[in-house]
Amino acid sequence: RSATRARWGIGSGEVVVGHLANLSAEKGTPELLTAADRVRRTGIPVRVVLAGPRMPSFERFWRRTEPDGWVTLLGPVSDAEKREFFAGIDVFALPSVSDSFGLVFLEAWANGVPVIGYRAGGVADVIRHEQDGLLVRCGDLDGLTAALRQLSMDEMTRAKWGTAGRERIGREFRWIDKLRIAEQAITHW
Repeated sequence: RSATRARWGIGSGEVVVGHLANLSAEKGTPELLTAADRVRRTGIPVRVVLAGPRMPSFERFWRRTEPDGWVTLLGPVSDAEKREFFAGIDVFALPSVSDSFGLVFLEAWANGVPVIGYRAGGVADVIRHEQDGLLVRCGDLDGLTAALRQLSMDEMTRAKWGTAGRERIGREFRWIDKLRIAEQAITHW
């Protein structure tokens, strides 16, 4: 963890918010950066690490704002780099308005990382609000800022919700169980 953060130029006292997606307005990247900047302005040492390809809507936002030194852009990541990404972050945020399920939330939980997402599509059925992450109303920048602030300031809650997410993965999202259900459905069809 510390080696990953050192490569990213992030100090030990900083809270790292990760975002892995096509960097775009649709995936909430500009809103996340705006909310994180608001949190930073209150004195909370938040850093954001963005992983994924840069889409035109993000490029336009980036050219207008260019955050000064508190955002790390990784670009597209391999599977090995994705594991390193999740190992290096404290909170995963994807305020997307378009995700139907949000597999990336499961990846965060598998690494013991709590999540923040918009109450959109199937995401509202995946994240258990205040149990393994936080749900925010779509487009609610104040709510997104409050969610980031809450998890940035509370290390114990981050650990508790990250653990709850990891345990839930083991119980509810095991692929072998899903394959058995599919096999039974096909057999009885």
